[in-house]
Amino acid sequence: MKIDRLIPDYYKQGTNLPVYEMTEDGYAELLLELPESSLLLQYKPNLKFIFKNSKRADGIVFFPFEKGAWGLLLVELKRSVNSTGKWEEIKLQWHGAWLHGLAIAGVLGIKLSERVDVMVAYRTHHMGENMPDPILLKQNIHQAPAAQTEWITGFVNLPDLGRVRLHRQQLDQQTGKGSYAFA
Repeated sequence: MKIDRLIPDYYKQGTNLPVYEMTEDGYAELLLELPESSLLLQYKPNLKFIFKNSKRADGIVFFPFEKGAWGLLLVELKRSVNSTGKWEEIKLQWHGAWLHGLAIAGVLGIKLSERVDVMVAYRTHHMGENMPDPILLKQNIHQAPAAQTEWITGFVNLPDLGRVRLHRQQLDQQTGKGSYAFA
């Protein structure tokens, strides 16, 4: 990995990587605990790249996966998650982060695996409320909104990627901080 091509302010390496966000609504921080040394890229929101989707998640993590290839974990921090427009916005941010990850992998000269996971860390959520039993969803007896189904099943459908694994972590209500052991 040609890490010398990155500006030091925009990345961290190690097994404990803090993803953070400061907004008008407050501060959020998620400490990712990874089994192997990984690379977290997190750069200023106003730093723009030229993609058809200019949005991106708060953190892009490259983690060792298999046979010299790296996986991606796309991390978004939110105060609140709901099944209305907020969920679609988060999905656009993950997709944009994936585009950034592809570009950065090219700059760093690394091989990406097909594994892409997404994560949302939040203080509160209103997902899966008033939902039928998940067994009924599997049997197609009851149809639920896509966002709530994705939340319950733990898999999200993203443009160009298809079905990816969803990780969720609630942050402390008061401080906006939390941690997550990623495997």
